[in-house]
Amino acid sequence: MVFSSPFQSLPKFDSTEVRGYGSQSKSELKNFPKYVKDYLVSLFPLFQWIGRYNLTWFTGDIIAALTVGLLILPQALAQAKIATLPSEYGLYTGFVGLVVYSLFATSKDATLGPTAVLSLLTSQLLASANTDAKGNDIYPKTTFAITLAFFTGVYQLIIGLLRIGFLANYIPSTVIQGFTTGAAITIVIQQVPSLLGISGIETNKQPIYLAFRDILINLNKIKVDAALGLTALVVLIAFKVLKAQLGKRFRFLYWLGLASNGIVLVVYLLISFAIVKSNNDKAPFAIVGTIPPGFKPPQQPNLTSDLVSRVWVPAFTSTLISIIEQIGIAKAFGKKFGYTRNINASQEIIAVGLTNFVGSFLSAYPATGSFSRSAVKAASGVRTPIAGLFTSVIVVIGLYGLTGAFYYIPSSVLA
Repeated sequence: MVFSSPFQSLPKFDSTEVRGYGSQSKSELKNFPKYVKDYLVSLFPLFQWIGRYNLTWFTGDIIAALTVGLLILPQALAQAKIATLPSEYGLYTGFVGLVVYSLFATSKDATLGPTAVLSLLTSQLLASANTDAKGNDIYPKTTFAITLAFFTGVYQLIIGLLRIGFLANYIPSTVIQGFTTGAAITIVIQQVPSLLGISGIETNKQPIYLAFRDILINLNKIKVDAALGLTALVVLIAFKVLKAQLGKRFRFLYWLGLASNGIVLVVYLLISFAIVKSNNDKAPFAIVGTIPPGFKPPQQPNLTSDLVSRVWVPAFTSTLISIIEQIGIAKAFGKKFGYTRNINASQEIIAVGLTNFVGSFLSAYPATGSFSRSAVKAASGVRTPIAGLFTSVIVVIGLYGLTGAFYYIPSSVLA
């Protein structure tokens, strides 16, 4: 009997193949320094175009920066409120997003900072992961939110530096649309009590349908806040309609529509100031109140073992949502203006990751791309990401020079 060996079916040893692999390996090793250089250069897209920066680009960036600046101030204050954090934390987050993203972006239109969706998620994580059995906060909300930003940034940097951002392309669009629609509905319901001046309704620590039920039950408790909030809403809608219908014919209506948020904020701030001063400095409606001027001193996030154990898992959720929003915005505007091939998903994730990581040392909470501010930025004729640096100057002016004025902003108008 003849026994066959399983090795008889293997191909014969070919020394030429080994020599081929060897020469290929030597070639790869020889080019390794070049690969490292190319990788490091790819981390700073700014250097690919900054040498061509000119007066035309500067003009477009300045106009866009001023327009976005009028929008980010009220939005940052309002979105910090959605996150159930003090208003100034929205400004801290907006400043870091503007500065960091402008240096690492591959999209000229995207604008980073606090967003409604991520602020809502932050508030939900605060309610679920930072409360004890009695519903009391275990850590100060700001401490938890800052540590959340730290881990969100770390996770995003790992994903971006490993260049695996392409995985975001495999998330079904229906899932993204469903989430954003649900988040939008939730945000609207959460803001109704502030809009109408109804107090005592818990919108974060109970299911949203119960919050909606409580709103309906308490409609008889509407206060004067509603007069300011609802009229501001009508004015904003009127601005948007005029921009859409007549903006092409009358350019001043187009620009008024872009700057409508800032204009409405200033008008109602002045109205509020006049009412408060005529009432012996007593506000008959809810106002933003005192906002500390300037930035807080840089400090390390709280990384005690107990807090880390509460944050590191929820941070995966904020990481994913932040990436989805940012990549979606960058690709949407890249497609609209014909530069989709320049959008690098992994680099965008690095930019967001650095924003959140650096922001956690500057009292910021999780940030990502804002669709509304990006749309205004694009419509204003932005030319490069450097516009974000110019907008950050407006935020600094707001923090150091306008916090006294912010005191009088009606809460219902921010809602």
